[in-house]
Amino acid sequence: EAYDVPEKFKPERFLLSSVGVKPGVDETGREDLQFGGGRRVCPGKILAKNSLAINVMNLVWAFKWTNAIDNETKNPIPVDIDNYSKGISTAPNPFKCQITPRSSMHIALIEKEMEHAKEIFKGFEVLDKLCEPEE
Repeated sequence: EAYDVPEKFKPERFLLSSVGVKPGVDETGREDLQFGGGRRVCPGKILAKNSLAINVMNLVWAFKWTNAIDNETKNPIPVDIDNYSKGISTAPNPFKCQITPRSSMHIALIEKEMEHAKEIFKGFEVLDKLCEPEE
């Protein structure tokens, strides 16, 4: 009732409404339902949303995302965009796709940043001896 043809990919729907609802539909509370509401809203929602946006942006920048190819027919394997898990918290069911780096420049930059990140995260790693039970 709130969305016009929700099963269709129509990014232009977000030009009229920040959450993509039809004109005249109340948008209140629709943007962050996954983070709870009221006094019990998740305190980390801003961090989570910003981290997700940055990570998705980096994945789209670095890789080409295409349909997987069937080994026998050599045709693209279609993705069923309606194949979701059932329940209160839904997610897409596993599907096949092909993810390839956009260029050798992208690969080099990713590897360089990975090495840099290792040094940054080294201080957060738990040493094995700290995990051993006390005698």
